[in-house]
Amino acid sequence: ILIKPPIKEPTEPIELTLHSDVRAVERAEFDLHVAERLSFVEQIKLERERQQKLEEEEEIRRLRKELVPRAQPMPYFDRPFIPRK
Repeated sequence: ILIKPPIKEPTEPIELTLHSDVRAVERAEFDLHVAERLSFVEQIKLERERQQKLEEEEEIRRLRKELVPRAQPMPYFDRPFIPRK
């Protein structure tokens, strides 16, 4: 009995790249980019709020300093006021 050699070689599977896998990687990069942008916008917003709060505190400090009642000097009259009858 003669054994014939196999005519064709065993097939090797090719590596599959699913579009969903590629899309998942792209989406992860996009989500990272969006998260960075949101954190940057949030940081700018916090900085503006801090700056505005400092300006308001400075304005309050200035107004309190201006609105302190101060004594007015007595006016000088060159001749006294005498009411006429």
